[in-house]
Amino acid sequence: MNILIISDFILPDNYGGSGRVVDEYVNHLRLKGYNIFVLTFSKSKNLPNKENKNGIIIYRLSKNVVSLPYSLIVYNKLIIQHKINVVILNAPFSGISSLFNLKKVNKIYVFHSPWPEEYYVNKNKKNMFYWLRLYIERIILNTCDYIVCYSQYMKNKLLLIHKLNEEKVKVIYVGVNEKKFYPQNRTEVRKKLGLPIDKFILFTARRFVPRMGLENLLFAIKEIVKEYKDILLIIAGSGPLGKRLKNIVSELKIEPWVSFVGYLNDERIVKYYQSADVFVLPTKELEGFGMVTVESLSCGTPVLGTPVGGTVEILSKLGLLFEDTTYESMAKKIKEFIKMDKEKFNSLSKICKQYVVENYSWENFVSKIEKLFKKVQ
Repeated sequence: MNILIISDFILPDNYGGSGRVVDEYVNHLRLKGYNIFVLTFSKSKNLPNKENKNGIIIYRLSKNVVSLPYSLIVYNKLIIQHKINVVILNAPFSGISSLFNLKKVNKIYVFHSPWPEEYYVNKNKKNMFYWLRLYIERIILNTCDYIVCYSQYMKNKLLLIHKLNEEKVKVIYVGVNEKKFYPQNRTEVRKKLGLPIDKFILFTARRFVPRMGLENLLFAIKEIVKEYKDILLIIAGSGPLGKRLKNIVSELKIEPWVSFVGYLNDERIVKYYQSADVFVLPTKELEGFGMVTVESLSCGTPVLGTPVGGTVEILSKLGLLFEDTTYESMAKKIKEFIKMDKEKFNSLSKICKQYVVENYSWENFVSKIEKLFKKVQ
């Protein structure tokens, strides 16, 4: 079977959660014996326009509005040239290329997050750009045979926004790559990273945008250090709020307890998961799933998260949810973990790892995608 993947990005163009999801399921489909072709957009001038990456043929276009009309031509050319059986879409922007088909082809949409809602949460307004995103996303979704959401929360959000036929929307939990994300000796990893061995380390990796709740986490640190001085919060990521977050650290006078390490690729981020005592997910709204959550758990590092979106589905059974999204509830729960005895913590670490092994595997995700292939043939 020949499959065409259409995505706004694919590794190494993007190392965020969505980028890793696409990269993982694409590679697992290839290992299953499918012929995989990818049409994607790239901001980098250093990557080739066409590339054979481990048997996956990748076609790259420049990521700009001017490329969209050309993408329609490229899309239809690939459909015919490679005799594509199924198209998998991953985002509305790149999905525009699939709107005009010279040849009928079945489509599946992997729904990472609502495009208009992301805009509204970041801009806090519903202007013409919000409505344009809504319109484009709805049209593309309606052309698809099935839509895959990787949390019940996101399925509910999707149906609320677009009012689609519920039967075509399927929830399939994504997996975690256990060969990449696994427990290591914390002390040894900290030595390699140059991190303090004797401190309680909190780690978070987020885009620096309002919905991620990083401001609240900094206020929580302010509360915690009144009682516990031997802690360190490591923040990975980048985004428009970068300067604002560093100003808050300065205003709160918590510089000794907060470290910004910038943007981390897969190889680097796993070491920080392994080095931390706890990963913190302080999201305020619109958390579809959270790849960082299952990745950290797979490293045996407990995740404390706000009761927002898909995080509830992952962490509720482990008892690792904050009471709410306020900094007070974060500070309270984190203090409990700082006080936790070593034996109990080690037991929890093993439970976290086992929980991921039993519930979040790429083999399960891909096998359920394959069942959809059979339904659309």
